[in-house]
Amino acid sequence: MDNHGPNVIEHLDDTLGIQENQSIWSYKEKGFWILKYDNQPQKYSSSYITVGLGRHLLTQTSGKKIRQELMFTFWEEYAENKPEDKLASLSLDFLDRHIPIPNHQVIPWKGGVFEKFAFSAVYCTNARHMPENFELIEDEPNLIFAWLIPIYPEEQAFCMKYGWSNFENHINTQKPDFFSLTRERIKLII
Repeated sequence: MDNHGPNVIEHLDDTLGIQENQSIWSYKEKGFWILKYDNQPQKYSSSYITVGLGRHLLTQTSGKKIRQELMFTFWEEYAENKPEDKLASLSLDFLDRHIPIPNHQVIPWKGGVFEKFAFSAVYCTNARHMPENFELIEDEPNLIFAWLIPIYPEEQAFCMKYGWSNFENHINTQKPDFFSLTRERIKLII
């Protein structure tokens, strides 16, 4: 671990605002926290964001160094499904492997991402749903915020078979509500 890196809390305060009575889950023994930002990026939504993973200097397959924080965003009504627990689980796995999650990576989730919902994997993409200046902290090396989106088995299979660019085309044309755990499935046509 490299205990340096950009000030993530300062960046979050600058881009999302300082929040009163913010929910915080501590995984101090592993050196990270999860913060919940209410009404971010929209009213009635909540973003769950790791803080501390970015202190780990990671090496991409290209050999380039990077820092990374992870995030989920859902409508407030889904808070009872404990997204912070799922984010913590993935973060712990991320730390054990000590490699970054590439953009457009599909990460299978044994047993399903959330109980009561049919999601079988998460899709890693840029935090395009957040304010423009949010998703990157320019530093040496840069720190990026990776948005994790739960996806259904057929979406997972489609992405694996036809590639992320075809999947992104469907996302861009259909504009699914990724904040919803009861969202409609993306209509996948090749």
